[in-house]
Amino acid sequence: RVVGSQVLSSTLVDRLVARCLGDDPRAAAHEISRSRLWEPLVNHACDAQVGGLLHQRLEHAGIDAPPSAMRTLRVYRDHLAARHKHQLEQTSAAFDSLKRAGIPFVVLKGAALAAAVYASPGARAMDDIDILVNEADATRTEEAMKRAGCQPGPDLLSPEFYPRYYYEREYLTAGQPAVKIDCHVRPFRPLRYGRTVPADAFRDDLQTVAIGGHDAQILSPTNQMIHLCAHAACHGSSKLRWLADIAALWRTHHASISDATLIHRCRQWSLAWPVYRTLQLVGDLFQLDQDSRCAALMSGLRGRWSWRDRLAVRQAPYDVDRPLAALMVNLATTPGWAFKLGYLRTIALPGPSHLGQLYAGRHPGWPLVAHAKRLVHALPFLRSRAALSGA
Repeated sequence: RVVGSQVLSSTLVDRLVARCLGDDPRAAAHEISRSRLWEPLVNHACDAQVGGLLHQRLEHAGIDAPPSAMRTLRVYRDHLAARHKHQLEQTSAAFDSLKRAGIPFVVLKGAALAAAVYASPGARAMDDIDILVNEADATRTEEAMKRAGCQPGPDLLSPEFYPRYYYEREYLTAGQPAVKIDCHVRPFRPLRYGRTVPADAFRDDLQTVAIGGHDAQILSPTNQMIHLCAHAACHGSSKLRWLADIAALWRTHHASISDATLIHRCRQWSLAWPVYRTLQLVGDLFQLDQDSRCAALMSGLRGRWSWRDRLAVRQAPYDVDRPLAALMVNLATTPGWAFKLGYLRTIALPGPSHLGQLYAGRHPGWPLVAHAKRLVHALPFLRSRAALSGA
C-alpha cells in the first residue's frame, strides 16, 4: 500500500494489526495515529478478514480511533454478523439430517471458533462451514446431506478416491446464496497425514457448544491448537486470519491446553514440524514468543524433523496449481507401499464421471481426449504452450 510517498509492506501492516489485537492495543493505536496509518490499516484488516475482530478489540479497549475508521470496521463487522447468521441458518437442515441419521460430527475452524473463542458472530469471517465425520460414515453422510437438500460439489476422481485417499467432500446448501459445507474425513490435505494421524485422532475430550441453535461438538483446546497450527502450515500460513485465530485461542484457553499432550501427539502423529513452524510465526507476529510457557512449548516441539514432513508441508499450498508435483510428493512422503500403489492407480485411472467433467464431447474415444486435457493441466510446460497457441 502507498500512503503519500510512503510505501507500506503487508508485513508491516500485519504487525500493526497484530499489535492492535494483542495485549497492548493502546500503544499500537498511538503509533498508527502518529503515522496517520488508520485508513490503510483498516482496509488491510478487512481485506485480511480480521476487520470484525479489530473493531471488537478497539471497541472493548475504548480506543479513540478516527470515526471514519471505526465506521468502516463497524460496517464490515455488521456484514460478517449478517453473513454468519445466514450461513448457520442454511446449514441447520444439514445438521438436523446428520443427527437424525445418527452420524456423529465435529464442527471445525471458523464456526467452532466463533462459538468458543470470539465474543460475537461478526468477529470471525467464515468462507464455509467445516465438519469432521468418521471415514466409515462417508456414504451415509452423503445420503444425509442430500436429504437436507444439499448438492455435492464436482465429482472427484473416482468413488473410492474419497474417502480413502482424499480428505474432504464439498456440498452446497439449497438456499441462495448457497453455503459451502466441507465434510472432512481427515483434518488435513497432505496424503502423508492420512496415514500418520490416526482415524480417531482429535475425537477425545470433545466439547459441546451452541452453534446456530444446535448443540454441536467441537475440539478440545489442546486438539484445536494442533489442528489450527497444522492446517495453517499446510496452506502456507498465508492468511492473517488463521494466525489471529491461534493467538486468540492461546490467550483465551491457554489454561485448558495441555503442553505435554500437545507435544506428545504432535510427535506421535508427525505434526511437530508444521505446528512448530506456525507457532513460530504466531509467536513473532503476536508477541507470544515473550510468553515463557509458549516458548517452552515450542522448545518441546523442536527436534530432528523428518524431511518427509518438511517436503509434504512445503508442497501442500501448491497442490492445486502443481498436480504432478503433488502426486510425486505424496508418493515420496506417504507410508505404505500398498496404499501408495492404490493411490497411484486411482490417479491414473479416474472414473468416467470425473472425465466427463473435463470434456463435454461424447464421440468414440472421448475418454482419451479427457485424459489428454488432464495431462496438459498437470504439466506446466504443456499448459503454457496450450495457452499460447490459443491466444
